[in-house]
Amino acid sequence: MDLLYPVHTVPDVFYLAFIDVKRLLRGQGSDELVAQAARTTAWEYVNSMREIATAVAADNSDVWLASKWESLHGDIEDNLVLAAAKRAQADYVVTSDRQLLSHAALAGVAAVSPEDMRAVLQKLG
Repeated sequence: MDLLYPVHTVPDVFYLAFIDVKRLLRGQGSDELVAQAARTTAWEYVNSMREIATAVAADNSDVWLASKWESLHGDIEDNLVLAAAKRAQADYVVTSDRQLLSHAALAGVAAVSPEDMRAVLQKLG
């Protein structure tokens, strides 16, 4: 089984990791040292993604497809995730985003929660 991620999500992962680490380390040293530790950790997250999964590229056709789903689901980032899933012919999109879970089927993409995916994987062995 291949694990994929839309390439456009990398900045979000980096940013969220950076902010979380910075918040955890606040007051533990100089602002510059805390920022450097947060940056290093954020890059480690991104590099871990690259090691265990494959990025799904995007081009203008993904933006076109995402825009066609605007009336079904107005969130451009979610629609780009669905377009990446279509491009990669993914079996599932795994997400905790309740809106994405409820709208994915309208775009013809199977979306499941992490808990449901765990159950699927256990059944598959």
